[in-house]
Amino acid sequence: QPEHPAVIFYGNVLTYAELDRQSDRFAALLSSKGVRKGDRVAVFLPNCPQFHIVFFGVLKLGAIHVPVSPLSRAFELEYELNDTDAEVIVALDQLIETVNQVKDKTKLREVMVTSFAEVIPDNPTIPVPDSVNLPRIPVSDATDLLPAIAAMGEVAPLPPAKLDDIAALNYTGGTTGMPKGCV
Repeated sequence: QPEHPAVIFYGNVLTYAELDRQSDRFAALLSSKGVRKGDRVAVFLPNCPQFHIVFFGVLKLGAIHVPVSPLSRAFELEYELNDTDAEVIVALDQLIETVNQVKDKTKLREVMVTSFAEVIPDNPTIPVPDSVNLPRIPVSDATDLLPAIAAMGEVAPLPPAKLDDIAALNYTGGTTGMPKGCV
């Protein structure tokens, strides 16, 4: 049911068809940035439509999704980026200062940024918390995610991943030491 809602974010509806198209385009964008099957892509986003687009795009390319908690402090982000050898990160604009604090201490070569402001509708269907209803922060030295995805145009779907391919490295809570990546 491609025209049914996949994600509803304060009244902004992302259908399954649009999620499929945008995640295909994101996979193509990653490929154009040199990301290949097996490469780690850090995702420093809270729950938002862009998280879903990025998640499925990473999987479609055969890269490895590395979700980083948006509550992570700089030393935690640095640890996970270095532990996974991630060279690409997708971050919320509100978190870009944390990325900038660690960028030079990691292998990051590509930063993509997005904002809640890009997906909050003009007339939200439910109240938007102040922590979400923030103006967009311009980031001049990063790829602007949604416009870059749109610029990819129509792309051909990629072949599906194999069942034994690594999909994600999810980090533990670190209750017995530093967090560990779980395949």
